[in-house]
Amino acid sequence: MKKPEEATPKYLLRNMREGQGWTQEELAEKIGTTGVTISRWESGVTFPSRYFRKRLSTLYGKSIQELGLLQEEVENRAQEEQEPSANSFHITENSSTDVASLARQGPIFLFNEPLPAPEELYGRRSVREILISRTYRKASTSIIGPRRSGKTWLVQYLQYISAHELGKRFAVKYLDATMPSCSTINGFVAEVLEEFELPSSKSHQGLVALEKGLKMLKAKNIVPVLCIDEFEGFGNRDEFTLDFFRALRAMTQKFDLVLVAISRSPLHAIVGKDVET
Repeated sequence: MKKPEEATPKYLLRNMREGQGWTQEELAEKIGTTGVTISRWESGVTFPSRYFRKRLSTLYGKSIQELGLLQEEVENRAQEEQEPSANSFHITENSSTDVASLARQGPIFLFNEPLPAPEELYGRRSVREILISRTYRKASTSIIGPRRSGKTWLVQYLQYISAHELGKRFAVKYLDATMPSCSTINGFVAEVLEEFELPSSKSHQGLVALEKGLKMLKAKNIVPVLCIDEFEGFGNRDEFTLDFFRALRAMTQKFDLVLVAISRSPLHAIVGKDVET
């Protein structure tokens, strides 16, 4: 039997928000997502993931059933359990605390295969929502997991949908730390400048050149998001000392640089606990 309009999740969610006098952007800020995502929920285009169903329930002080999400909670849980996906990985902030962890079975990710289109990234809805919302809030993120678990596909997905979900201010770029061009600090910086279409400078080299480039982006109101795959590659080279990692951290704080570090090991095992936190 079809639900009346007033009982549908999209109506209830919009009604609860408007009852508080919040705009979609204000609600998005409170639960850590984007205004575009809220709009899609209230239009019935997409449905809140389990993570955000709980966030909404806590925010409004209402049960999932009162928000009209109970039946969908059961249906979506069954669907998520049936969705194919890869071996486990998890997303963390740059600390030892896990933000999310999803165990999966039956790998579907092919070795060294690029993600052909964003809709081809199956499952892991809550992980995708967390990564998008953290990036939108300019929070750096660590993605940890074994080889062939879909970590690279996840950041490729972020690149695909960044313009729609994050807006034109966000520039999402990708580097592999094990590439020969990234074997030195100067080489790494040159690759970053090229990715963000920034000019190189003969008078400034290394991290100073990167600092100058990030200043230019901030002046243009552009948020640079740098996804660094195989982050362990830096830890295996003597040139990348603690000073290098501390400088990167400082740039995230001063110039709104967002780092997404993809690795098989926690960051503290690669760069040291002091830098990770």
